[in-house]
Amino acid sequence: MTETAYSRTDNMCDKHPDRLGIGKCRGCGRVVCRDCVTRMKGIMYCPSCVSIRFKSQKGGSAQGLTTLISYVEFTVSFVLLSAFIYLLFVFIDNLRW
Repeated sequence: MTETAYSRTDNMCDKHPDRLGIGKCRGCGRVVCRDCVTRMKGIMYCPSCVSIRFKSQKGGSAQGLTTLISYVEFTVSFVLLSAFIYLLFVFIDNLRW
């Protein structure tokens, strides 16, 4: 029989040593089980790396909210302008009769 490069303990979850790991965290290389893994865009991360990643992106969420508000303001303004133009044409059309 050939020896494998990893023993069974190398494939056990770092947080839950009694559970078999399903892969390694892209951020730190720790082995993660199904309960620990978080996938972001198809990449596996451990809970520690996820919390670090979210802390570093907190500022980005405020920027995303500002962008969303800008889109909403634009949409509301566009709808109101369209309604005004429509009513103006209706009013002008009624003046001709």
